[in-house]
Amino acid sequence: ILPRYIMEDNILRVNRPKMASASAWMLALAAARQATGLEEATAGLQRLVFQPEVFALENCSCVRRHDGAALSRFYHLDYRNAARSGLNHQISNLRAILAEGLGLGRAVLLGPPSLTRNHNFDRPFLFNRWNDFISFERSSFRIEERHKTVCEGTLASCVADVSDAQLAQLVEAKHESLGYHDGPVSDTQNAVPGLLRRRPAPPVDHVPDRLNLFRKLPNMTRFIGHHRLVASFVASDKVLGAVPSVVDRLRALSKTGVAAVVHCRRGDKITNSKYCPAQMDKATSPARIAEVLDQSGIKPGSAIYIMSNELNLAHFDPLRDIYGYHFLTQAVFCVEIIQ
Repeated sequence: ILPRYIMEDNILRVNRPKMASASAWMLALAAARQATGLEEATAGLQRLVFQPEVFALENCSCVRRHDGAALSRFYHLDYRNAARSGLNHQISNLRAILAEGLGLGRAVLLGPPSLTRNHNFDRPFLFNRWNDFISFERSSFRIEERHKTVCEGTLASCVADVSDAQLAQLVEAKHESLGYHDGPVSDTQNAVPGLLRRRPAPPVDHVPDRLNLFRKLPNMTRFIGHHRLVASFVASDKVLGAVPSVVDRLRALSKTGVAAVVHCRRGDKITNSKYCPAQMDKATSPARIAEVLDQSGIKPGSAIYIMSNELNLAHFDPLRDIYGYHFLTQAVFCVEIIQ
């Protein structure tokens, strides 16, 4: 009894027959791989890899757990239609991608974060890859199933920022590239080597899927609940390299020896009716910020680093002129970095 391999929309799918035992299924799958040339296809997939960061995934522990050959099992989430959400959503989405891909026993190929110039005061981004923000070499992960660790390692051992050229080579070449977007991945589908892609859901009434949180994708919540990702994300050298100049400037400003960071989101929060803009405007006013600082033991004369999407930074001037707090914003450092 052999599995049936079917091509649908250039996607190889596997129908698993009813069998008496899992061992019998694995024997049948091995025979089917030989009969249909899947072993050669796996080798062909390896020959398509040319990006050094992807080469480095050859010893991924999650792939080895599924008895996969080196560079034979990849996962990629195609989120070109995803909403350009904030950074907290971006990290949540990254965790969902890693949990599903690694939980399926595949090395994960990441596209860039879904950021726009709106996230950077309408200035171009100098950093456009996840590895620009997170050190894959120093960050670690493990996947737990029923409180048992099934695979683990550094992010760099199982995760890579994939270039457009490398991704195109893997997607467009003739090999066993699988695609799905709705519902669970069957064991038989996941057993096939190649590139497994989660694609955006098809448009509904010509409206594309614009999901903010990937964990709400069909079956994603259930899957990552059973394949728990425990990850420690360590800042990259590029991020750490930007810290000293911020710290030095804040130390020079502070008259109390104390500095604090304030995250103050305004922008859409004070213009979109669904966020109760009048209340949000009051909650993010200089008077309210000064009140919260004082309640937290941050006294006037201290230095404040304000991170905000407020385009009119003069909004914060009363913090200095009336309440006695010396402040800087990330806009100052954005200009310095670009220059």
